Amino acid sequence: MDKIQSAIYTRCMEKSNDFVLKKIENDQFEEFWQMLTSSFPSDEYRTKEDHFAMLSNPLHTVWAAASGENIFGFVTTWDIGNFLYVEHLVTSPKFRNMGLGSKILQKLASLATLPICLEVEPPVTEMATRRIEFYKRNGYFLNTYRYFQPPYGSDKQPLELLIMTYPRAITRLEFDDMKSSLYPVVYNVSKDYAPAE
Repeated sequence: MDKIQSAIYTRCMEKSNDFVLKKIENDQFEEFWQMLTSSFPSDEYRTKEDHFAMLSNPLHTVWAAASGENIFGFVTTWDIGNFLYVEHLVTSPKFRNMGLGSKILQKLASLATLPICLEVEPPVTEMATRRIEFYKRNGYFLNTYRYFQPPYGSDKQPLELLIMTYPRAITRLEFDDMKSSLYPVVYNVSKDYAPAE
């Protein structure tokens, strides 16, 4: 990061009142899309057209982490009813490793009136382990129940993941309820979805 970018980030983040999560406008979609596709493997997001169409879905929101006109990252959420699902959290490559991801999660937690859940890869690689530890440092709990993320399209693969929850771990019954709500709303599959093995 160059000195100008660093100074902008530092000035904007020094005061929490300067940092907001705000719903993106259609003209900010391209910036979100570029950040999303450079941060996630292709099996972990929808097509560009599907993501854009979801801007009008009342249950789905793309939030910009912003200070004034400066956008530092995005977080996408689904209001499932009894919990909030975080689908993607991305930060600008220009501002990585400066604690921005934690700031976004903390801001989201302060605004949310519902428990929060998200998906993570099992801790079988160093990067996956680091990501889990990052969420743990931000108050999330790892639940070890077996879980599959349905594919985002016919050309994509299902993924075996784990669910992390905030502000506490969940029971097996709560997990089953959460999964049966996520599947039809987020992935448009049956609540009883299971990949062919």
